[in-house]
Amino acid sequence: MVEYRIRRALASMADAQAIARLEAATLGDSDLTPAEMLSVLRLSGQFVYLAYAKEDCVGMLATFDAPAPGATRLELDMLGVVQDWRGRGVAKELVKRAIAEGRVRGCTQMRAIVATDNLASRCVFEHCGLEVHGKPR
Repeated sequence: MVEYRIRRALASMADAQAIARLEAATLGDSDLTPAEMLSVLRLSGQFVYLAYAKEDCVGMLATFDAPAPGATRLELDMLGVVQDWRGRGVAKELVKRAIAEGRVRGCTQMRAIVATDNLASRCVFEHCGLEVHGKPR
């Protein structure tokens, strides 16, 4: 039984605040205020996916469409799941949803840039079909 639901973030202050809280609790490397996050949500080509358990935001994945030679590439960025919800498939479902919707929009390439020591995110992206390319740096 799925205990959470995934939806695209709306360009609303409520969702921007949820993203800010989740980012602070999971990644902690963004200095954007909720107002600045709202501005990003309003940009064309920006897609953020949120996982909710009841009324609590428990996971997120920020993505954007980017031009690539002869294609449009889906860039997967800022994947975070709160500690109590890790290991339940939330991150994988966020990535799968983003990839599926990216393909519908015409994205034929996908890329996630992950810190070399972030084994959990690397495993999630690999499980969802992405392959390691390039030399870790």
